[in-house]
Amino acid sequence: MADMTQSPPNKAGDSGTKPVQNSIDAQVRNPDAVQKQILGGWHWVENNAGIVFGLVGLLLLGGIIWVVMNWMGERKEAKAQEAYYAVEFKFMKIKDGFDRAKYSSLMPGLAAQAKTDEKAASGDLAKDYGTLLTDLEKVARDHAGTSAGAQAALLAADTYLAYNQAGKASELAQIPSKNMKAQTLPGSLARVVWGSSLAAENKCGEAVKVWQEVLDAKNMAYLHGDVSLRSGLCFETLNEPEKAKEMYRKVSAEAADTAVGARAKGLLRALEQKAKTPPAAAQQG
Repeated sequence: MADMTQSPPNKAGDSGTKPVQNSIDAQVRNPDAVQKQILGGWHWVENNAGIVFGLVGLLLLGGIIWVVMNWMGERKEAKAQEAYYAVEFKFMKIKDGFDRAKYSSLMPGLAAQAKTDEKAASGDLAKDYGTLLTDLEKVARDHAGTSAGAQAALLAADTYLAYNQAGKASELAQIPSKNMKAQTLPGSLARVVWGSSLAAENKCGEAVKVWQEVLDAKNMAYLHGDVSLRSGLCFETLNEPEKAKEMYRKVSAEAADTAVGARAKGLLRALEQKAKTPPAAAQQG
């Protein structure tokens, strides 16, 4: 016999999700149910207040530190740039005059256009630039670790090299090298100049170690050709021809269509030819 208590069938168009929808609507209309869910979440926060507020505190503290450090870094760099450009302006004005006088002497046609107060450099650093090199050094030391400080050190070091004062050039180039990573452009350029200064002092063993830091910096690939060539020349000086060949091959492969690559190929051919030439024949030649 059929069960008379059985629920009547759903009317046409009724869906099975209607009771569920009614339940949701009932919860929405019932503020106590909503409050209960909110309070449940709040009780969890209360029970785990140490974790929640600890994380929030760390995030806020980290954000504050980042803002302060970023502001301080920008302020430090701006101050360094101001100090550097004040000296650089005076320096470049003198150097520009020396360059004009130099090129005018090489090209007589430009001599008539040269200013009367433009004279060639005397070769005496103090006479030519006065205290400007000392001023650049002060900027480099006072603002070590900034881009402007590195620029001051590089300009001073390059000038010392031009005046055959490799020891002083090395001293200046070390400042940004020891305060900035090789993965930064100022840090890598400082190492290039530092290594060149060491090589000029006949310290090629130390120079190639400094340059290797640039070669290890993958993001400085555009400097690798020049640095590898310099390293190869130093390895030749150290009587390590195989290491020199390795460097020249590297340049020849990576910078084949450049002047550096062409020079590396010529140096490599010279070394290979030298290796094929018997010692006796080389002495007779």
